[in-house]
Amino acid sequence: MLGLLAIGYGVSEVLQRWVKQGLVFATGGQQPWLVSHASVPVADPIGGDHYRVYFSARDEKNRSQIGYFEINLNNPSEILNLSDLPALQYGDLGTFDEAGASSSWLVNYQGKKHMYYFGWNLSVTVPFRNAIGVAASADGGVTFQKYASGPILDRSIHDPCFVANPCVLVEDGIWRMWYLSCISWEHINGAKKHFYHLKYSQSVDGIHWRQDG
Repeated sequence: MLGLLAIGYGVSEVLQRWVKQGLVFATGGQQPWLVSHASVPVADPIGGDHYRVYFSARDEKNRSQIGYFEINLNNPSEILNLSDLPALQYGDLGTFDEAGASSSWLVNYQGKKHMYYFGWNLSVTVPFRNAIGVAASADGGVTFQKYASGPILDRSIHDPCFVANPCVLVEDGIWRMWYLSCISWEHINGAKKHFYHLKYSQSVDGIHWRQDG
């Protein structure tokens, strides 16, 4: 089922107090890949008060892809630029992101932008399954190329159902990831409900990650 999500903006006046500033962006069929949803925003400063915001949109087949818009924080409701094409597309038939790719985190490291995202697969006994991938940009973030057609983090003995929504920081040469780990699905009131934990993983290169639960 197609739904509608939109991206809003808030500012912090004092510690732990945020004030909503209203709607920033919503999809409305501007392009074929922008039929519905504007979700999981990732903001990247690109000079002064100028920001590029990556987000996930869905097409008429409900497949998510990652694009971006640009704003100035002094007037966030004015869209300065909207990508005509996705910066990162869904994957090929049979791959972990064939049903969609959703933004999650951006790492600026050694002059290159790394997009950590989660891919979607449709399932039979449950609605979906996610896994985590990474892509890098060689043109300043306009487009991203996947590291591989497969995921860098997937379900395992510690993460039995799926993994998604990575957040990644690089500190003293150590790549640190916090991610969502689905531990079970249950039938509740006639629907299938997923349950998850937040877990932590480490890497020395941002590609190969340790999963220890």
